Amino acid sequence: MLIAMAILILVLSSVITVAFGGQAILSDSEIAGEALKKAQELIEEEQSLARKDFKLVNPVPEASDGIYRKRVLVETESDYLTKKVTAIVAWTGEHGRNLDIRLTALVTNFERAIGGDTCNSVVTGQNWTAPIYASYGFAMGDLLPSTMTGNFPVADIDVYNGKLYAAVSDTSINTDHTFFVFDASNPSVRPPYLGSADNAPTRQDGISAIHAAGKYVYAASLVGASFGPTPSCTLGPNCAQLQIFNVSNPASIPTPINFKVPGVFGSGGQAAGKSIFYKNGYVYLGLSKTASGPEFNIIDVRDPSNIRWIGGWSAGNAVNAIYVRKNFAYVAVATSVGQELFVLDIANPVNPVVVGGFDAASGGFGGYGKSIYAVGDALYFGRTFEPSAEREEFYILNNENPVSFLPVLGKRDTGESVNGIIVRDFLAFVLLGSQMQIMKISNPVNIDPAYAPPFLFSGTNVGKALDCEGNYLYIGTADSASNAGAITAVKPGI
Repeated sequence: MLIAMAILILVLSSVITVAFGGQAILSDSEIAGEALKKAQELIEEEQSLARKDFKLVNPVPEASDGIYRKRVLVETESDYLTKKVTAIVAWTGEHGRNLDIRLTALVTNFERAIGGDTCNSVVTGQNWTAPIYASYGFAMGDLLPSTMTGNFPVADIDVYNGKLYAAVSDTSINTDHTFFVFDASNPSVRPPYLGSADNAPTRQDGISAIHAAGKYVYAASLVGASFGPTPSCTLGPNCAQLQIFNVSNPASIPTPINFKVPGVFGSGGQAAGKSIFYKNGYVYLGLSKTASGPEFNIIDVRDPSNIRWIGGWSAGNAVNAIYVRKNFAYVAVATSVGQELFVLDIANPVNPVVVGGFDAASGGFGGYGKSIYAVGDALYFGRTFEPSAEREEFYILNNENPVSFLPVLGKRDTGESVNGIIVRDFLAFVLLGSQMQIMKISNPVNIDPAYAPPFLFSGTNVGKALDCEGNYLYIGTADSASNAGAITAVKPGI
């Protein structure tokens, strides 16, 4: 309760400055007083948006309000957790004088200070109609040291506080590394290699998903094992669905902490780690379909030396993606029959309860739940390719009331799987199998998929992962033929 109060007070606290257009404003005191009131209202609106979702705090273009012209400027600070909001109310005074009042406030995203999204939601003033791409091979002599041979197909990436963390799904030989750290503090250059580690030194199986938070990176292990009931593997690198890497010193990453989900059984690829989300000391772990036991699991990792399973929910299929916001977990499930998206009430993490979701039209071939992103009252949902006629893969859903079946605000047939989504203000960056598209979504009913030319992956490369820090996006790909990987950095054009 004290933490919640502190967050509220700090988010509401403002650094207020007032700028007048000239001393002659004294004769316009009544008009100036009304302008000040309107500027205060603009600041309060932005503060209200920050409490709802920090990603909603974005510039507001100039609009007329009687004799006044109102607009809001937003600048994201270097910590990615603070935005400077400036409300400007201007008018024309006596004798044609241009007058304005400006109020400035700082709003801070304390809720996601550790492990939160470091992507800058502000795109105003940036040229995303002609983005610039720089691709690097996930191979020796490029991103990797010359001593690292073999193929490294990228499975997931997470860019957090100037570090780029990458996981690969499998390797050429057992001892090849599967987890990597690069320096992304200067995104305009090739990310220098900092260190790496192997999640299971006696296996070629790698990692399916990662989430960085503080000095740890939480990983969903792809290692296939016999999780029981009989025989049941012994906890260790070859028998764990959750692994925790301490990345305090990337040059010397210790052996990961391993955790085997209790009460979950399966073999031959069943019950392996599939998806992951971290928030406020808890890991939300998705598994491939189990023989028995929950595919969605809530795990307390506040003390990595004493990891505790808290609760779970049986999806009946693999959990491909998880997104947690407030007291709800949004879960994308690998099914084309029935719901592909479930909303779970996790206020009591011991007993997650289904309270809503979404069931897209499906012809029964593909169309599995695949990717999720949320901003404000909108939920962005991607599916795997659905070949049936008039079956869409990209959806914008109304999430104003999560305790319901979410209505469709807009949708788009992408013609291939939607493997990742990031939304920045009025733009959606959508990762498909063969390309990344930048869509204008300010009008969900009429989504514009051609805001910028698509970035086509070379050859048989497949889009596997998408992340963002500041104004840069990062794409992870894997070549379906050679099993080689690559990472592409994307920035706005000049």
